[in-house]
Amino acid sequence: MVERNTSKWLCIIVYMTMLLQTQAQKYNHHWDKAPNWGWPKFTYWPNRPTYQVRFSDRISLIILNIPNYQNRTSKYTVIAPSVLIDHSRVLTAYNPLREILLEPEIADELVVAFVSSYSLRHVVGVHIARIVCARQIVFLPDEEVKYWHGSDLKHSPQHDLMILRVEEEFPYPNFSTYYEYNKDIEYKGYGYIGPLWTFLAKRNEQLSAGAKIYSLGFSNQQMTNYTKIHDHYVEVEDNLVDCREWMPIEWGHFICVKNKYNYHGMGDGAMLYSKNKLFGVGSFTMYRNNTSIFVFTDVRVYRNLVKNACTDREVTYW
Repeated sequence: MVERNTSKWLCIIVYMTMLLQTQAQKYNHHWDKAPNWGWPKFTYWPNRPTYQVRFSDRISLIILNIPNYQNRTSKYTVIAPSVLIDHSRVLTAYNPLREILLEPEIADELVVAFVSSYSLRHVVGVHIARIVCARQIVFLPDEEVKYWHGSDLKHSPQHDLMILRVEEEFPYPNFSTYYEYNKDIEYKGYGYIGPLWTFLAKRNEQLSAGAKIYSLGFSNQQMTNYTKIHDHYVEVEDNLVDCREWMPIEWGHFICVKNKYNYHGMGDGAMLYSKNKLFGVGSFTMYRNNTSIFVFTDVRVYRNLVKNACTDREVTYW
């Protein structure tokens, strides 16, 4: 019964989105809900020394706006990273949201926090948007899930991607195309005209020699208490692993990366970028003897489904 109610809630909210699209409010960088809610200052995005790339500003955060949720002592709870992929939709992992979506009254309190502006070194503007649509990229009721993992057996590797649509429409910021900002832009400290977009890798594209993982933690302490977005550089040739050597092919479509430095793990929803495009969304860490790998859901396989999720096109073909 719980699963059926959840499916109904997700379906209804898609139709709500369709009605809202024609009257969706436009982004206004002067409007920020966080101060009104009494939230403390955001410090998740790392400071950048002058003239360096501000790529991590593309990472947004899925937040549950419920004080002291599950006995925590905080005004809100950071659930997972996400990335903006068009005017109003973000992509993230499904597993961190699985239990929350079973309770619509809790799911209604989910919001997304975006970087909206910065000074010379610091993120100074964070924009909060409410969510009006949620969709697992391939809906799979819990009773149909064949594979579970994790210490609590509440996570599944199957179709671990989630599309969320926010209530606003963001403009396409030219800064999204700046992968390395020139000195004039960085020195004068121009802000953004809105959150930055992330471009998804196409199916025929391959990871380059170097890739970067953006995660809310790698060590045990970082993963227990999310306070900062961390990045980790990966030499692809030496660290890319054949996933079929670690897991059954039926688990899904993944990109597997060797945990070279034996980190404790990887935060849910970590983002794998290469050539300035998103290739994978972090799903889980897998261990064997004294070695382990980071496992990312391969977004290239789901590209066409991502294109339609939480849009009028999805409703048309329902």
